[in-house]
Amino acid sequence: MKFLRLLLITGLMLAGVARAATLNIGDPAPGLQVAHWVKGSPVGGFETGKVYVVEFWATWCGPCKQSIPHLTELAHQFKDKVTFIGVDVMEKDTNTVVKFVDGQGEKMDYHVAIDRAEGVMANTWLKAADQNGIPSAFVVDGTGRIAWIGHPMDSLDKTLDQVLSGTWDGALAGKRLAARQQAQALFNEGMRGADDASILERAKKLEVLDQEVGGFIQGQKFDAAEFLQQIHFSSAMDAYQKAVMEGEDAATLDQLEAKVRERAAKDYDFDSINKRIRLGLGAAKAQRLFDSYLAAVGPAGDPDKAANLGRQVAQLQLKNPAQYDVYARKLLTSPDIQRRDLPLATQLAKSAVDLSDGGNALFQDTYALALFTAGKIPDAIAAEQKAVDLAKTDDDKAHYQATLRNYQAAPSGTK
Repeated sequence: MKFLRLLLITGLMLAGVARAATLNIGDPAPGLQVAHWVKGSPVGGFETGKVYVVEFWATWCGPCKQSIPHLTELAHQFKDKVTFIGVDVMEKDTNTVVKFVDGQGEKMDYHVAIDRAEGVMANTWLKAADQNGIPSAFVVDGTGRIAWIGHPMDSLDKTLDQVLSGTWDGALAGKRLAARQQAQALFNEGMRGADDASILERAKKLEVLDQEVGGFIQGQKFDAAEFLQQIHFSSAMDAYQKAVMEGEDAATLDQLEAKVRERAAKDYDFDSINKRIRLGLGAAKAQRLFDSYLAAVGPAGDPDKAANLGRQVAQLQLKNPAQYDVYARKLLTSPDIQRRDLPLATQLAKSAVDLSDGGNALFQDTYALALFTAGKIPDAIAAEQKAVDLAKTDDDKAHYQATLRNYQAAPSGTK
């Protein structure tokens, strides 16, 4: 069932309990209150007679990344007819978002912005509409009202065709959205351990509602038995992921993995998914460790605790060079760090360079900064020259060249 797959591929949940939506299809769209426009010209508001797609995402969200090429394709398909806007509602660090968007290049070819620090867009759009996860998209029609709310991979193209042609049935869309929200709420109850008999009874009522509205998801059929089976599978998968995250012993993991395989659909490729689970959860575990280390070296930190955590950070064996680069850059530039460990920062930066086979300009630039900060001027110059040579855009090349000149102007020698 596509509906259930969409439930699973939605990014991390913003909230686990359904609320009564205060923003529905047919309501005036909230304002565009962003902190910063990362790509494309700023969009001040919704002009009468123009159609917009406002999509919410984050750089770390896997399903969001999968949606980006699709949104770009639609932006090209509906060029000059629909304005596409992607709003990052999870990250307030402009540099993180800018680097990600720049790295996407033409694959992310639409307006991109960052929500305000207080989460204005997340509150007035997502939470108000009871959209509990990302990616999530809204279509705003020519009157400035919400015409559609859903996953950006779910029939957004057909929706836009009908909105533009004037054949869109907003009343029916509202009923379908309400049905999906009921199913989501029931799914959440099942995940929290509600009785199977109660879930199945209410799911059968949703089968009837599904027929009445022509399907929650266009062209799909809701099946109560499959819905319950999917809850069982998701519960087993959650338990397995938690065990992986907490480093449970092999026997426990094998037992939990067997439950996942037992409850999975026949066409579910668990082996491939499991590789991504272990990689993703390992990265999340590393992030928590690094956050703890940053707190320990911060203004209210603990030097003894920092030393122990620093040793653990140094022993990380990550597969993603970008994660090493982000950590190294943070250690080198964060003004909150009271005790800066330059050898650790240099090691992390070098790991990013090595994992990328020395072919990434940004990683070379970070490595050069670590070397320069440590007083290793000749090595810093050599690394920054590589960044210049690897730069993919004129702006990047100019930035790295300016940095290179600063390093060359510094007193030579190695401390």
